[in-house]
Amino acid sequence: MKIFYSDRKNQFRHFSDLSVLNGMKAEKSCELYVPAQENFVLQFILLPEEETIVSSVYLKGEMEAVCINTQGVDKFGRDFTQKICLRKGHIQPVFLILKADADHAGKVKTATVVFETDLGKSEIELTVHFTGEYVKNGGFNDISRLSRLLWLNSRRFLDKSVVAPFFEPVVDGAEVSVLGRTIELAENGLPKNVHYFYDEGINLTETAQKSLLAAPISFRAGDREVRYSGLSLKKDGGSVLISSKGESADLNIEISGELHYEGAVEYKIAVIAKQDITLSDINLEADIAPECAALMHGLGEKGSAAHSIHFKWEQENQQDCIYIGSVNGGARFKFKAQDYIRPLVNIYYKNLPLRIPAQTWDNDGRGGITFEKQAGRCRLSAYTGLFKLKKGERRSFDFEIHFTPFKPIDYKTHYSVRFSHYNDLKNGYRQVDEAQKLGLNYVNLHHGTELHPFINYPFIETQSLKHLVQYAEYKNIGVNVYYTVREHSNHMAEVFAYKALGDEIIFRKSGDGHSWWKGVPEWLTEYFGNEILPAWRVYYKHGKYKGDADISFIVHPDSRLDNYYIEGLDWLIKNIGIKGIYIDDTSLDRTTVERAKKVLAQNGGMIDMHMWNHEEKRAGNTSCMNLYTEILPFVDNLWIGEGYPYKKLSPEFLLTEVSGIPYGNTGQMLEGGGDPFIGMLFAMNNRYGWGVKNAQHIYRLWDDFGIENSEMRGWWHSKNPVETGWDGVKATVYIKKNSALICLYNFDAAFRAVHLKIDEALLGFAPNTARRVHIKTIQRGGRADLNKRFHLAPKSGVIIEVRK
Repeated sequence: MKIFYSDRKNQFRHFSDLSVLNGMKAEKSCELYVPAQENFVLQFILLPEEETIVSSVYLKGEMEAVCINTQGVDKFGRDFTQKICLRKGHIQPVFLILKADADHAGKVKTATVVFETDLGKSEIELTVHFTGEYVKNGGFNDISRLSRLLWLNSRRFLDKSVVAPFFEPVVDGAEVSVLGRTIELAENGLPKNVHYFYDEGINLTETAQKSLLAAPISFRAGDREVRYSGLSLKKDGGSVLISSKGESADLNIEISGELHYEGAVEYKIAVIAKQDITLSDINLEADIAPECAALMHGLGEKGSAAHSIHFKWEQENQQDCIYIGSVNGGARFKFKAQDYIRPLVNIYYKNLPLRIPAQTWDNDGRGGITFEKQAGRCRLSAYTGLFKLKKGERRSFDFEIHFTPFKPIDYKTHYSVRFSHYNDLKNGYRQVDEAQKLGLNYVNLHHGTELHPFINYPFIETQSLKHLVQYAEYKNIGVNVYYTVREHSNHMAEVFAYKALGDEIIFRKSGDGHSWWKGVPEWLTEYFGNEILPAWRVYYKHGKYKGDADISFIVHPDSRLDNYYIEGLDWLIKNIGIKGIYIDDTSLDRTTVERAKKVLAQNGGMIDMHMWNHEEKRAGNTSCMNLYTEILPFVDNLWIGEGYPYKKLSPEFLLTEVSGIPYGNTGQMLEGGGDPFIGMLFAMNNRYGWGVKNAQHIYRLWDDFGIENSEMRGWWHSKNPVETGWDGVKATVYIKKNSALICLYNFDAAFRAVHLKIDEALLGFAPNTARRVHIKTIQRGGRADLNKRFHLAPKSGVIIEVRK
């Protein structure tokens, strides 16, 4: 095997092109001059004489170094090693990073770079003269140095601390208390009951308002009588580790779980056969109390009143979750394969679809999930059907339960956060000035603009971006930057370093990208062949990048690119001064989004998230709120996006799949600007600039009324003081001491004659005057007579203010 050394700034793009080695000499030793303050990347190019496996690359000597190709830290902070497969006739870049140490300045250090292979060891003697050259921030501020490759192995913000408004779980015997909920555990470690301390406006209460279960959750293995013992609850920072063991004559069962501080628990139930055994069924059953079984969505069912279903597993559908609940007390159940991997999201789903739990819950097609809603009984059951195990065989039945709502709604903050959100920020300064004039306080900066030209890589136009952020800050406006992990740009400085990592980060599989862009862009085929999944593209026709293109490709979910993402976010906050991030769908999981929330807590920043409607074939027909349940506790704002035709949606769908309210979240409308009357049923507005420009008029309504000092009682609230006389005409009321806003919308397809019935005791005062509020471009003002009927046209609404 020949080993060449090349400066880190030389990018090797075609690994099959050996002409790039012309003029280079295979090395047995290297003498380098390296800034001591830089995390310095050594780039070695390997050329094997035959197929070879490199099992390890390390430095033996006086310096500390890490090989990015072979030594990794996964997104959970766990060390791992991986091999490099060398192909005859192909070069292989290998990156070894000398860690910055200012104390080395002026010194000479020696070491041996060792490449362990299946054919023996290869070595290069290294002599490094460390200079005193100033390199800011270890080299991380200059992307051409590739120092940021070290970010792939970052463990930052992986501590066990909690984020606001949550607190560490409190364990009292077999009870665990988290924010707004108390979870009782049975001897087997499964929930015995869950008590919710939220009212129907998602405000915290002193006493429990609802209890989830009519009976403890059970796990049954046929007719076997399993005796459980040894329940253990071990506090671990923001989590509680749960374990219990059960035994029957021919089975051992081991139950382990981790209950997170936001009110989510991950379970693994291991079933081990003592002898060959055939069971009639293995099932998990949850009897939901009727008071917590009013609404549902998931497993192919759209948001609606809860009803009976019978579900069978299909890989073409990203369906493994079901939400059952009431607004202030519910649960989302997710059933997983024992070898679960995170699927791709959005229109890319079919390229990495759901891994069916064929060996457990699905049981090769015999299993399924049912929900039966009958008088007095609401039972969720995940079953396997006839199940066989050999002696000593072990199967793990994995599932998650998220107890909702996660957190109380902070209405004052919700009403005060106001976005300017253009998809094409042609002149950032002009948009900032416009936002200030309209009373908006956040500007969202999309990719595909000169300030942020390359998707999910806001590290190119950093000076221009910083100047805009500083200008906005002077105007008391925060800037959120489009930044997520799903696809990445061909303009990344690290793109060919990631190529050298094989299939670890870049999704190396041919497949279908956007349906409106056919084929694979020439740039991708030139450097990656057909084994690449094309994603979003921007072709610049004018401006600074005229003639250039942002060509993106899909990356693997759950890779150590998540570690880079966290370090990149920290860098953006500290060096650019952004106030938050805008996530446009994502493959990020709870762990990484929680880390992001910890990063943003340093400056009180926000996570703003957009979701495209996944309830269609390309995305696997799945509910967004189920898909993203695990990250909702850490998200500040939701922008429920394209594909939601508001006027065609039921109030139950809007409540469960759009508003965010049952999860303790709030949001805004996107598709067509939404409908302001529908929005007011859920304290939602749209966003100024995205196709429509009327958000400021609803904000004016909020300010004139003083909505931040009101109590919202939604149409679902048992203490709502207004009745309309029609099931299809919903009323949400915002109540103050001497006035209230009554917001009405007719979901029916027919005109409705409405005569409001107002409970003055619930309202808190007797209305003396009423008027239709004037809302520019939305509603004409005028008197309203509460003693007379008025007509509401189909799919229309009205907003009335009443005063004492």
